Amino acid sequence: MHRFQSILPRHFFLSSSLIEHPTNAFFIMLQRLLACVTACFLFSQAFAQVPVQLTTGVIINTQPHQTPATHPDVFAPTIFQQRYYLWLQFNQLPNAALRTKLLATGVELYDYLPTNTFYASFPLNYDFEGLKSYAVYAVMAPPASYKIDPSLYTPLDISWAAPTDNTRHVRVSFSPAFSKQQLAQALSDAGILFSMLEADPSDALTITVELLQLTQIAAHPIVQFIEPIGAPPTLDDTQGVTSHRNNTVFTGDNYVNGRKLSGDGVIIAMGDDGHVGPHIDFQGRIQLNASNTSASNTHGDHVAGIILGAPNFDPDNRGQAPGAILRAYSGFGDLSLFPSLYTTNNVRITTHSLAQSCNAGYNNDARTSDQQIRTHTGLMHMHSAGNEGNSTCGGLTGGWRTITGGYKAGKNVLAVANLSKSDVAASGSSKGPTPDGRIKPDISAVGSSVMSTQPNNTYASMSGTSMASPAIAGNFAVLIEAYKKKHGAEPNSGLLKAIMLNTADDLGNPGPDFTHGFGRVN
Repeated sequence: MHRFQSILPRHFFLSSSLIEHPTNAFFIMLQRLLACVTACFLFSQAFAQVPVQLTTGVIINTQPHQTPATHPDVFAPTIFQQRYYLWLQFNQLPNAALRTKLLATGVELYDYLPTNTFYASFPLNYDFEGLKSYAVYAVMAPPASYKIDPSLYTPLDISWAAPTDNTRHVRVSFSPAFSKQQLAQALSDAGILFSMLEADPSDALTITVELLQLTQIAAHPIVQFIEPIGAPPTLDDTQGVTSHRNNTVFTGDNYVNGRKLSGDGVIIAMGDDGHVGPHIDFQGRIQLNASNTSASNTHGDHVAGIILGAPNFDPDNRGQAPGAILRAYSGFGDLSLFPSLYTTNNVRITTHSLAQSCNAGYNNDARTSDQQIRTHTGLMHMHSAGNEGNSTCGGLTGGWRTITGGYKAGKNVLAVANLSKSDVAASGSSKGPTPDGRIKPDISAVGSSVMSTQPNNTYASMSGTSMASPAIAGNFAVLIEAYKKKHGAEPNSGLLKAIMLNTADDLGNPGPDFTHGFGRVN
């Protein structure tokens, strides 16, 4: 009895007066029973299995006692260049001090996998018995079959990544201890035939390979995951200023309560149809690449006006941040230009009114976006949520799980839903959740019947989440300017995201929901 008392919560113990009273034998027995049950529960928790939860399934390590020292044949396939590449499973997440201690012994931790698991590498002569002192549950050889996205075997679902029945365009994620060139050489040395695809904004190796060779690639020790390349972008379209309450911080040349905020000088990258203008409403504030000198589509012109159109030609058609500067790109071309776009060109916001495949979930595109925002703390990516709200592409009725693409499924980015000017969600606006159950979209903005710029000083009305995402981008620019004016320093984008979400006007179900996110921006 007494050996367990130090680990039991105080509310499990009865008062001393009850225990000492001879008529309370029942309560004494109850106390002991509760103590034993609780102790057994805590003991089982400490040694509970640690599942690895992947998009390809949940893996339970049924042999936690095995190590390279005790079962060298099991772990031999995980050796590359005198190191083991394994899954390292902890009973609880390691803190910074523990990770430092492990690194001092030669253990390198890479990407995290739920639950409590890391890709890790160990020296060939590592003392695995010593892991017992680091709250380690087990080491495990990653099964090659779980490293392959099953959609690669359904070409009709990934037509953009299946040039023939027998070949696939794939992204191969791998240990960050190596470069793309080193992985390509390692695969070539292993006798795998492939051809390189164009440079990818992610840190994955992008190649074309025979379908039958996927298993051989997955078996390589430093390969972490294989998935289809991202779907090509398509335009996500089918008067938001006052609807977003942006007019309270800027009204022409007048100060409102001491504020005159227009996103002045904030640089925004827009990935769209590649060309913008000419239009007097953003004359002198558009930066075009040499390759983006013309476009047959005027979608980008409309999106640009929502972001930063000044009321020069028509005072009623002002954008959200008429003092901001825009850099125009084609598709997701801007995302491949980081870090220079951030460090040299000072871009702090990107916005993309583009769709990819429906319900793609958290893929390498999402991971790339999240890593860019974590690395560049002043950066935020905005994306249209999509216009598949009337479809069943997510496998459910009612338009649920229809977010269009991987980039916008990221955890750090903002995916934007489409509202009417009366705060009604557009029927076609894509809904969440993501395939892994997270809230998407993140926030809502007006995207229905929005009047904005067209070439040669004209205007037109368009609708879709394509029109909602640039509204959020413009409002975010205003927040950046406000923070810099007040604090004299650049804000962390995560802070501004938190401010934007938590000051949004709640719509639909109380609290964040899968239709409106946190609500309409305010």
